[in-house]
Amino acid sequence: MGYLHTVELGQAVANGDVTLETALFYHLATNCDPPVPTAMIPACVEAIDACRAGECERRIELPAGLTRTGERSLSVLALVMELHLEGFALRGRG
Repeated sequence: MGYLHTVELGQAVANGDVTLETALFYHLATNCDPPVPTAMIPACVEAIDACRAGECERRIELPAGLTRTGERSLSVLALVMELHLEGFALRGRG
């Protein structure tokens, strides 16, 4: 897991060089070990937006067929921390 690479991806999104969804696709597929299913991209976008809005306790529904420790939803904070989305949440959305 490369935190600095995630920060760079977040900056690329803020600069308008790449969409958030494209950056998340790359992050989840290559920067996470094991890779996270790309079906998680909408939940990640929702978590990033909620985190930026200060709604860290809000729960996000996971995609159909995916659970985490038997749960069908996770808090925004849990999603950001577990999927290492901090570099995206700290940057503006392009």
